[in-house]
Amino acid sequence: MPQENQLVSLPFTLWNEVGYHWQLWRTAALESRDFGKSPSRVLLEESVRKLTIALQDWLKADPIIPHFQSDLLVAQITEELQALTEEFETCGWDPNTETLYVETPRILLEEVDLGPFEIRLEFPRLTNKPAYHTVPGEPCYGAGSTDYPHPHVNGTRLCEGEGTVAIKATLQGGRLSEFFLMVRQILQTYNSESAYLSLDDWWHTPCRCCGEPTDLDVGSTCSECSVSLCSTCGFSCEHCNVVLCDECHKRCDVCQRVFCASCQGTCTNCQRSHLCEECLDENFHCPDCRDSDDEESCVSMLPATDQSEGDESDGEDPCSDESNLEQSKPGDSDDGESSDTEVRIEIDEEEPEDSSMLGESLPILHQESTASNAPVHS
Repeated sequence: MPQENQLVSLPFTLWNEVGYHWQLWRTAALESRDFGKSPSRVLLEESVRKLTIALQDWLKADPIIPHFQSDLLVAQITEELQALTEEFETCGWDPNTETLYVETPRILLEEVDLGPFEIRLEFPRLTNKPAYHTVPGEPCYGAGSTDYPHPHVNGTRLCEGEGTVAIKATLQGGRLSEFFLMVRQILQTYNSESAYLSLDDWWHTPCRCCGEPTDLDVGSTCSECSVSLCSTCGFSCEHCNVVLCDECHKRCDVCQRVFCASCQGTCTNCQRSHLCEECLDENFHCPDCRDSDDEESCVSMLPATDQSEGDESDGEDPCSDESNLEQSKPGDSDDGESSDTEVRIEIDEEEPEDSSMLGESLPILHQESTASNAPVHS
């Protein structure tokens, strides 16, 4: 007797073969009106015989199924599998996951086309809940979300409603065709009171800022987190004009204007963040660091002072006229020799109004010490 992890899989490959030959025989019989022993009929009977033998071997090998029910279960499973091919155009078996699946026709609820759904029954999960999933073939999600492909489906899990007990009974009784038909019926039915998402709000989504329902064709979405926004809410980046929600928009730390994350930078000097491009200079410095750089530049441009000359002057003003005149008199040099000086005369261009004031407008003498040997003319 095999262990639990060595359970023999059901012969669904042979069942697929039975369904294929049955379709061929039915098509040929309807066209020729001959339901006798045609070649397709012979192939169908042979595939059914192989499936019956494989099911009997499976019942003997699997300890879960009581052996006294073998004859009954073989006939029942064969009948159930054949009924699926009559009810669903697409059905099959996935040996990798041991999943039996069928595809429904397109689901249309109150003019909302939800597309076809694939009902997948996983045999290893028959004792768990849920043992099956409803997967959208052409998703038409409601309210701009990927959570609700159907008013009664959250992700891939169907809200069974009042059909919970009946679905459980069909699986426990091995009535596979009845199970798939019941799930399809729920998918084709709409109940606004038990829906995850109402069809009235299918094309609407609540605004992230104010919570009001927003038409998907009129509203917008945040460029950062993709939440929905109504036409009156949200913020716009003043540089690239993208739409932002109340949580994703950022204001420049200097000018307080709204910008997105892509249009903001950080000061490379002080690491100050949330700064727009206009508030950063070409070196990516903020205004405070830029002002600090300007002050340092101004200090470095100041001329250096000669401390030795300041000490010798003993506080006297080197620009004083009297001090300059006394120090530059001829013949007062230390060695007794007359120093060579050059006298520069500046004459006031304005003429005095009275000739008597001419004496007051005498030329002002300025002496400048030179290295020239030219004599002084009085």
